[in-house]
Amino acid sequence: MKRIGILAIVVGIVFAFSAVCSFAADETGLKVTAKNGTVRVKIYPSDKWADLNVGQMVHLKDTVKTDPCDAHSKGGKYTDDKGNLCPLCGAATLELSDKSSVSLKPGTEISIDELVMNNAARKLKVNMPKGELRMIVAKVGTPSDFSVKTPNAIYGATGTLFYVSATASGTSVYVADGSIIVVDPLTGTTYTVTAGMTMTFNADGTVTGPTPASDVDVSNWTACYTPTAEPYTPADLASLAVNPPGQIGERGISGG
Repeated sequence: MKRIGILAIVVGIVFAFSAVCSFAADETGLKVTAKNGTVRVKIYPSDKWADLNVGQMVHLKDTVKTDPCDAHSKGGKYTDDKGNLCPLCGAATLELSDKSSVSLKPGTEISIDELVMNNAARKLKVNMPKGELRMIVAKVGTPSDFSVKTPNAIYGATGTLFYVSATASGTSVYVADGSIIVVDPLTGTTYTVTAGMTMTFNADGTVTGPTPASDVDVSNWTACYTPTAEPYTPADLASLAVNPPGQIGERGISGG
């Protein structure tokens, strides 16, 4: 009887531990820490879009989309001449528990293909069929595997800051800090892109770069990622009263 009692206690402890681990796994996600304009989420397995708000969590297999406003839906700059982001265009920052983050420009769609965050490993694999994103990978001792997949290339990093743009003409990357490994899915060829460099995989299969990024390149790559306090109203929306969100500045890479 005593042995049965001990066994029951052990089973109870294992069950409780499993429940805690399952809860922790379920809570693994990306938290929305900044939002501008219209941002929507498709929560797996639903096929319906819903508004995504600051403080909400995005999990494995979810899809996030940032919508440009009507005035910018067919292209054009998302900022005014002072660099202020249009308050009606969608943009967002999603942050992991270690302060790694993914930030999305207007007109971007991503899905979370893999997400692991624990003491043994950090993995974040994002699929971006279109749009532009900035990925900040915190520099910590835990083994890391962060990557962005686009129709033309796969970009991977372990501790860095980089930007990716995917359009109908191809996929480009700019590395601001550290270095990344890029894989050409057509040939399997791998490339290393280091800080200050850009590289483009064209839709026709050709590759351009890596080449040094100009000041204009850097300005274009880094614009439109965070809400600003300065109002910006497109000409055809001048009659609307717009109250833009508070300013959230660029953040540096966490860790040393």
